[in-house]
Amino acid sequence: MINLLFLLFIVISVCVVVREYHTEFRMLMWKDLVFIGSALLGLLVGLAFVLKVAAVGYGVWQVSPFWQDVTGFFVIVVLFYPAATALYQFAWKRAALRKKQFILNK
Repeated sequence: MINLLFLLFIVISVCVVVREYHTEFRMLMWKDLVFIGSALLGLLVGLAFVLKVAAVGYGVWQVSPFWQDVTGFFVIVVLFYPAATALYQFAWKRAALRKKQFILNK
């Protein structure tokens, strides 16, 4: 349930960020949003896998809960933030290109 809420939060944040950067939202096609959502979902699955593997390592190495949280936060920031930023930039550039093509076709 929490994963679904997190995914919904990501989809909403993608829409808000694309709109906040003054991108013509109507220039984005649904396939762009589906691509971004699918990539983020794949990233979350990969992130969950990495955290599961780390959890097994925590048991073997007897890591304290504090360092487990720090490691999890570090993995999320290192993996998720750059990928999400790249996807936002992809959507923004694609919408800007589509806007230029729309203007040239007039």
